[in-house]
Amino acid sequence: MKTINFAGHEWKVTKESPHGNFVVAVLPEEAIAICITYSNKWGWEETEPNSPIKGLIVYLGCTEQSTNRWRRTAVAFGGYFDFHKQEEVPRKSKRQRLAPLELKIRGMSGQSLEKLIGIYSSSHQFFWVKYGAAISPMATFNCSLQVTGAVL
Repeated sequence: MKTINFAGHEWKVTKESPHGNFVVAVLPEEAIAICITYSNKWGWEETEPNSPIKGLIVYLGCTEQSTNRWRRTAVAFGGYFDFHKQEEVPRKSKRQRLAPLELKIRGMSGQSLEKLIGIYSSSHQFFWVKYGAAISPMATFNCSLQVTGAVL
């Protein structure tokens, strides 16, 4: 299993382009995936000036009930959505498989992503402890749809 270190975490690589131009990786135990590029031929935002990673897109797992919260949080950390492509609307999960839906977030730096991961992880840990749903990350999302007032 190939891994990369980015934003203070070790990510499991799930897909790599034949020429090594981009990599898709997931954060184990969390519903977060990233797509990074080393050449930025697609014109994504630059991440950090001295980093070999030139472009970054974040895929953040969510439910219908948690979408607004994670949209606001992503924007607060410098992310944005391409409204022409309707990226503000969650889509069926494609890059990460732990949550039923995902938001495609552009424009985040590695430092901002690290902060977002901290908040995302903390909110799920609170839910697991309070409602005893720590069986698996998927159980968290299933339970969040059933417990009123405790949606992530």
